[in-house]
Amino acid sequence: PLVGAVAFAMCGAASAAVDKVICVPWQGDTNKQHTVISGQAAQLKCVVKTTDTSTVYYKWVFGDGTESAPTALSGSTKYNVETTKTYVGVSGTPITSKLQVSNTTPFVMVKEDPYLMKVETDDINARINISIDKGLWWLYKNGGTSGVGSYNGSPILAWYQGSYVSTYVSPTASAVHAFAINNHKFGGNADEDPYVDAVRGGLNYLVNGYTSSSSYPALRSVAISTVNHGVDGIHNPDGNTNGYGIEAYGGSGDPPYQGGQVMDAIISSGVAPGASTGRDFAPGGAGSHIWTYGEVVQDMVDMYAWGQYDGTGCNGGICGSWWYGWNYSFPGDNSASQWGAIGILPAMEAPWNAVVPQWLKTYNANWLAY
Repeated sequence: PLVGAVAFAMCGAASAAVDKVICVPWQGDTNKQHTVISGQAAQLKCVVKTTDTSTVYYKWVFGDGTESAPTALSGSTKYNVETTKTYVGVSGTPITSKLQVSNTTPFVMVKEDPYLMKVETDDINARINISIDKGLWWLYKNGGTSGVGSYNGSPILAWYQGSYVSTYVSPTASAVHAFAINNHKFGGNADEDPYVDAVRGGLNYLVNGYTSSSSYPALRSVAISTVNHGVDGIHNPDGNTNGYGIEAYGGSGDPPYQGGQVMDAIISSGVAPGASTGRDFAPGGAGSHIWTYGEVVQDMVDMYAWGQYDGTGCNGGICGSWWYGWNYSFPGDNSASQWGAIGILPAMEAPWNAVVPQWLKTYNANWLAY
């Protein structure tokens, strides 16, 4: 953000210092331009942070010779500021709007940040970009901390879905994933990209958070052992031989339905496999061993391997499906089975390199053929 001097309080009125003005960058890159379509209302989005809750003022300078009237903000130290503006221009026309914030009005000294846009042809690609842009902003505004907590007191953020399985886990994972695949990454600069804090907070809820009370962790370890695949014999699902799998929990059911989404969130976030989660996942863990993100992903793969249905009947082979619970009876469920695969596939790739037994793939292929 462009940093100017901060105006001091005038005439004795209480005034907050403007700390940061951060306009949302397209795809996490401050040099990229948001897509707008000529003649259609464009949504402009910024975040303002202040040092206290007293009044500051903002205005939009739209880049077409017009600007908004000053608007007051108070009562918080962080504000999501948005507006709409209709631009008219030929395809390829660049537009630079900016949000200006001051703690006095009339504006004397300001902090400001640009919001870069470009007029694009009204086609499916432009509409996809605009939809993603609006969707991520909606997610950013609707994450929260109500109903959740963290074991170590670190900042968390979570999203909730209650119409099917009442849970924060899979919606949070899918929100983190949505930000991350649009290049808003864990290691980004939060002073230039406000979505970085959403990715960090969401990921921290998944590995260090709980729902309603500390008895309901978002993720929890489960003791696993060898599995008996009948005519195929005994197999060991424990890829890192630590005796545990990790499942998505949060106090709700259907862990196979949610785990793949969590794996996707971790892997897409940009966090390093060797980075510390800050948590000992062993039951009653007292910090004797702090799991890395790589260990969590491997243990989630191990959980799917341990919990795969091992009965026969699928074209004469093991029915390697998943359902709403682990090791659930035949028949399985296609969507739950696909969530497992969706998480395991990227876990196999570098730099995660999770150990995935061949029999798990073979048995799942039996299920798919069936």
